[in-house]
Amino acid sequence: SLSHFIKILARKYQRAKSTIYLIGSSAHVLEGMPDWSQKAAEKQLKNLGVKIKLQKRINLIDEKLIHTEDG
Repeated sequence: SLSHFIKILARKYQRAKSTIYLIGSSAHVLEGMPDWSQKAAEKQLKNLGVKIKLQKRINLIDEKLIHTEDG
């Protein structure tokens, strides 16, 4: 599960707390799927502590940061 994966990453990178971001250029999670499934997926992700950033395009990924069009 996602929560288990977060714990593995936290141990690997020696961080007590980690944050997962879902960054997407579409307007909705699971774009193209039925509205009910989009809402359910977004709710579950948020309940797991995932930060959702939609309508964002990634310009650059370096060793420390992910850069989007708006910063």
